[in-house]
Amino acid sequence: MFRKGFRVLSGVMAGGLVGGVTTQAWADQRPDISIPCPRCRRKRRVAVYGGAFDPVTNGHLSCAAEIVHSGIADEVLMVPCGPRPDKPKMHTKATDRYVMLQIAVNTSFSPGFPVKVSDIEIYEPKALATYDMLSSLRLQHPGVDFMFVVGSDWLQSGQDLRQWTSREGKTGDKLVSEFDFLIIKRPGYDLPPALDTFGPRFSVLSLPHGMNYVDSNVSSTEIRKRVAVSEQVREFMAGNHLTSADGLVPTGVLAYIQRQGLYKPQKSS
Repeated sequence: MFRKGFRVLSGVMAGGLVGGVTTQAWADQRPDISIPCPRCRRKRRVAVYGGAFDPVTNGHLSCAAEIVHSGIADEVLMVPCGPRPDKPKMHTKATDRYVMLQIAVNTSFSPGFPVKVSDIEIYEPKALATYDMLSSLRLQHPGVDFMFVVGSDWLQSGQDLRQWTSREGKTGDKLVSEFDFLIIKRPGYDLPPALDTFGPRFSVLSLPHGMNYVDSNVSSTEIRKRVAVSEQVREFMAGNHLTSADGLVPTGVLAYIQRQGLYKPQKSS
């Protein structure tokens, strides 16, 4: 039991030790994270990690884990998008992508590790705009501060989140002023020199104590391609394994892909 008045922060008790140093010393190294006094209360911070997850890969899971390890969020909420009529090549149903994500999270992380999956978009007729999705989460959970995870590829020249639209019309200004944004560095996409040109609440993911971000660049596109190739090889060789994708996605996800017949090459008529 924790003593009354203390809270859990990244798996340790505030006021105790983090990686062998006092919490205060750890906080001094992380000015982006505030640790209130034991009697103070703050809202729980949840990082919303959205995407198609078609399928979820070990790279997605690594990113979610590193957000938790950074201490900037108390929890990561992975949100598979709803149907995307604007992407006719995305054939995988939202329910399948949601199930694969649940399998991945529940078999890759320990029971108490704060990464969860949301079904907020699964039964929508189409994917929600980012502002609509975050506003819905905020309405459902008023005691939570939500931040949205974006890659540095979203912050390149010519891109402006303020132009994004939602059910209300153009709500990009409201989006960047009402919610925090957590930037993940992507290979080949340098960070802009001035983040405040995109909005007032942008910060870059960093890890404490000189730890380096562990990145896996495996993409869903690559997995779909490998599954299709492996399926063709399996038909000729009478094998039963999707070997070229092994180790790049959780084993349970591979099993689900094979059982459901997902990502098979399209046969020409």
